[in-house]
Amino acid sequence: MGGIMGSSDEPAGISFALLTAVVSGFAVFINAFGAKSFDPFGYTLLKNAIAAAALFGAIAFLSKFSAIRRLTPKNLGRLAFVGIIGGGIPFMLFFYGLSIGSAAAGGFIYRLLFVFTAIISVLLLRHTIDKRYAIGAVLAIVGNLVLLSLGKFAFGLGELCVLAATIM
Repeated sequence: MGGIMGSSDEPAGISFALLTAVVSGFAVFINAFGAKSFDPFGYTLLKNAIAAAALFGAIAFLSKFSAIRRLTPKNLGRLAFVGIIGGGIPFMLFFYGLSIGSAAAGGFIYRLLFVFTAIISVLLLRHTIDKRYAIGAVLAIVGNLVLLSLGKFAFGLGELCVLAATIM
């Protein structure tokens, strides 16, 4: 089973990845300010509640309530598990980490998300990664390290929380 690398959707995928990187870059620093200015757990709860309301609104707008009613208790349990392990706990760790750590270091660690995703996709899904993408990933990591200034990088509890959230 091969990956999507080299597919006809490649230019669109690269465009979406670049747009996501720009938006995410601003979001980390904005969220660091929010997490440091307010209680990070309350801040996370409020952000997740707003996201849940938006999702519920989208379901209502698209009239997809029947699909939700067809979910079995087992599927609802799986969704709850994904929500807690893939959303709730990582967001709490991330915003707590940003509140006590460096936004720049937290942003860099979060940028490693694609590395963990690639590793998991290779190990679990048997995807292949083109060498030029691997080279691009290494250059992106090195570029971020240069921008961060290696001398200013400190790894404390805040950065550890961001790393745990990123891996989750």
